[in-house]
Amino acid sequence: MLKRQALLVAALLAMAFAAKEPSPEPPPDGSDTGKLQGTWTLQSLEFGGKAAGKLGTIKMTAKITKTELTMERDNVGKGAGTTMKYTIKVNNTKKPAWLDMTTGTRTMPGIYEIKGDTLKLCYGAAANAVRPTGFSDPNGRYIVFTFQRLKAKK
Repeated sequence: MLKRQALLVAALLAMAFAAKEPSPEPPPDGSDTGKLQGTWTLQSLEFGGKAAGKLGTIKMTAKITKTELTMERDNVGKGAGTTMKYTIKVNNTKKPAWLDMTTGTRTMPGIYEIKGDTLKLCYGAAANAVRPTGFSDPNGRYIVFTFQRLKAKK
């Protein structure tokens, strides 16, 4: 009996040491992860191919790290704003590049385009939205954000 217990403990220890520790970082996705990181300010917002709202009443920033996107919206002159936090997963091998945003159990499949200091981000407005295939949407299924990189203060 004692011999069997010793063998069981030895087997459990061997399995524990043989198991790989999960990687805290997502797999490499190319160079875009570094390009996306930073603080971005909203320049335009489109819904159904048309400008949505007056930018004078919406002030939004997007802060992107390697694995998180935080959108802070300030309703100018209308009281408190909102903060939305997402875990992001980037795949820039797809055309257009994919950026999936997850909050809780909901994942919003999206696409993005980065050119210099301009970031376009597009995702479905509905809970069951499918991934957009482009940034033009006359049917009103997607929201398109255009952000400008906020330069770091020196």
